[in-house]
Amino acid sequence: MSQDPWQNPNNQQQGGSPAGPPAYPAYPGGAYGAPVPPAVKPPMPNTVKLAVNMMYAGMVIGLIRIVIGLSELNKVKSYLRDHGYAQSTIDSDKNVFVAGIIVGGLIGAGLWLWMALATRAGHNYARIVSTVFFGIGVLTSISGLGSGWVPIVDKLFSALILLIGLLAIIFVWNPQSGPYFRRQPPGPEYGYGVQQPPSGPNQPPYGQPPYGQG
Repeated sequence: MSQDPWQNPNNQQQGGSPAGPPAYPAYPGGAYGAPVPPAVKPPMPNTVKLAVNMMYAGMVIGLIRIVIGLSELNKVKSYLRDHGYAQSTIDSDKNVFVAGIIVGGLIGAGLWLWMALATRAGHNYARIVSTVFFGIGVLTSISGLGSGWVPIVDKLFSALILLIGLLAIIFVWNPQSGPYFRRQPPGPEYGYGVQQPPSGPNQPPYGQPPYGQG
């Protein structure tokens, strides 16, 4: 007569009934194949908060620069007229100046806002893209700062925006900011390494040896 592989002839439950199958340890973290919740980012460090505030400030100053630049339009026309430019050239340059001030200012403000929101959300690409934008801003500002027809006020705003951008880049690449932009691996708080109580009709209470082995 063949013997039930799950039954131990030396261990019988009370009343002569065979013991149930041995208990197996539960899979860590719950049922096998259960989805793991996404990692939670650490609190925002002060360096990231400062970087985000710098970016918001850059956006505001960029919008103010549009108004200041348009108010300096007559000075630009007078400068060109005093240097012997024809009226047709002055009108053409005036239109280019106005378009550059408005379109460039709005695009710049939008980029500041985008980088501020991405940095606050902890996206690592924000650090890379903002650094690239800062490099482009430095290159484009060099020609404006060296031009005689650009008003002094506009040059001061350009220098101020570059300073704000430099501070923002320094803050986002600060070592204290690094962990905020890196994905945190799941730990025991998400179920890994945590034993779950066994379940089933033939399982003993949690923490007790399997039936037939006590």
